[in-house]
Amino acid sequence: MNPIPAMHIDNSTVRLPPPPEIIRQYGPLVSSIARRMIANPVLAEDAAQNAWLEILKSLPTFQARSALSTWIYTIASRVIMRTIQKERVYTRREMAALFDKMQHYIPAPADIERELRVKETCDKCLTGFLYCLDTESKLAFLLRELGDLPSHEIAVILDKNAASVRQIISRSKKKLTAFMDDRCFLFNPEGSCTCRIKKEAVEIDLPATVHKMKQMLGKVRFYKAMDRILPRKNYWKKYL
Repeated sequence: MNPIPAMHIDNSTVRLPPPPEIIRQYGPLVSSIARRMIANPVLAEDAAQNAWLEILKSLPTFQARSALSTWIYTIASRVIMRTIQKERVYTRREMAALFDKMQHYIPAPADIERELRVKETCDKCLTGFLYCLDTESKLAFLLRELGDLPSHEIAVILDKNAASVRQIISRSKKKLTAFMDDRCFLFNPEGSCTCRIKKEAVEIDLPATVHKMKQMLGKVRFYKAMDRILPRKNYWKKYL
């Protein structure tokens, strides 16, 4: 791709980095949000790639009325939300029942590297936990948790005021923490998780790795810590 020429707006010039640089900088978070918002990996990839198609197509219209990051995440969020508008929210009781069934999980074929298999399974669990939140709350939480975006920027993306966003994020953290504290042994070593992958996760020392990462980032950044440990989905590289 060729660099985007400078665009003249209100007698000022908006100079943007070339598209490959923009994609490299913002691609990881767009992909992370898509895969955490959407449990189906095929739909998650489609949503992230459709977001980039729309972002790249709209770049010439960017007028710097907000930060480039805000503009990009607003477009990406709208595309992702359109993809999952029919998904439902699960109650805590329903969530508990779903995760109880995971004790019957049948491991992947033996030819798949064990550590990768364990991490992929834990990754799916983390996405599943988020289904205790409605889609807007989930998006606000992930923008804050994974992107470290301030409340006022998330407010622009969600078209809400900053106070409402702070309240949404606070409620989401409490709800998610309560469930994970009860169920997830990576989040809480005393958690009641009974899935078959637990034994293997302990054998590859995943809990210790998570604990070390949480110490670096803080418990409130659990998902960000896990994203640094678990397999990452690079849905943006095809556009570089």
